[in-house]
Amino acid sequence: MTNNESKKTFYPKVEEAFKSKGYKYFDGDRNIRGKTRSHASKPDYIATINDIIIIGEIKSPMEGPTSSSWRQIQNSDSEEYKTVRNEVAAREKVEWCLKRLEDTKL
Repeated sequence: MTNNESKKTFYPKVEEAFKSKGYKYFDGDRNIRGKTRSHASKPDYIATINDIIIIGEIKSPMEGPTSSSWRQIQNSDSEEYKTVRNEVAAREKVEWCLKRLEDTKL
């Protein structure tokens, strides 16, 4: 399965999971205006419920949550995003947050 095929089959499952929990879901390609290849750092989705806002990147099953690629700084990362990646890795190391979303409660 290619990454594009994985995206077409997996992304709708992510959307449905959020919607089934009562979240409003905004798809990065369909609902976030102005997103093009040059805007690779825009989120894949934004999900909201009450006063909670989740801005995220979807990783397919081909890119499991324990993959180190999630924590590696990329050339396209802004300084702010580099800081976020490092903070997430540090929090996971001391178990303040978990690598797998299904291990947390939405």
